[in-house]
Amino acid sequence: MAEPTSVRPQGPDSRGTDSVVLPRRQVGKARAQTAYSQALPGDQIRRDDTINLNRSIRDARNSAAAATKMRGLYETDGIVSTAITNYLAMMATKFRLRAYWTASEEFSREAVVASEAVLASLATDWDYTKGYSDKRGLEGLIETMRLEVLLTGGVGLELVLDQYRLPRDMHVFPYDSVTWVAKTGKKVPTQKNAQGGDDVVLDLPTIFIAESLKSAQRKYALPLMHSGLNRVFHYD
Repeated sequence: MAEPTSVRPQGPDSRGTDSVVLPRRQVGKARAQTAYSQALPGDQIRRDDTINLNRSIRDARNSAAAATKMRGLYETDGIVSTAITNYLAMMATKFRLRAYWTASEEFSREAVVASEAVLASLATDWDYTKGYSDKRGLEGLIETMRLEVLLTGGVGLELVLDQYRLPRDMHVFPYDSVTWVAKTGKKVPTQKNAQGGDDVVLDLPTIFIAESLKSAQRKYALPLMHSGLNRVFHYD
């Protein structure tokens, strides 16, 4: 998650002739289901900071999904927790931002300045009349995304735009909550609706999903450390 980020501006310019096609309608609110989606406005959010130290090895081994095993062991097993924490520490490198023109590959200082301003605004509260700001810093978001990749093999991110179509916020959602649905020529992500009803279709240009070390034979990615779980159970 700390690889250099390249932004390639496009438009009717002598250095790049391609044009960007923007969405016709504004996505005014977050659509992806997160840990807070089950709570209605005004409801207290139930605490989830308890861990089950009495969970048997058989229950852990019988968990169907690899991500479910990894999440449970990360919270209760010292070996798994230490390995993941060490990986996170090694991955905690600074990210870099670069911008190029699409056609000529020429460096664009203007695009870098604009991108830096957008990134700064994502972690800055400009309107102090709205009370508590729920924005997370960019470093915290990246840390959560790295952890999700280690636990599940992928990560989801939703970019929330304001009325001017500028980035307002970013929400991380779990990769293991995503179900791919076939669409002509491609696949699109969906999620279970936290309030019940139809699944939430995330066929939106503001949804980004990354998968790590995904085999060409699998439709869903596996956690990086999944093959070491048998040895963990052996130690127990």
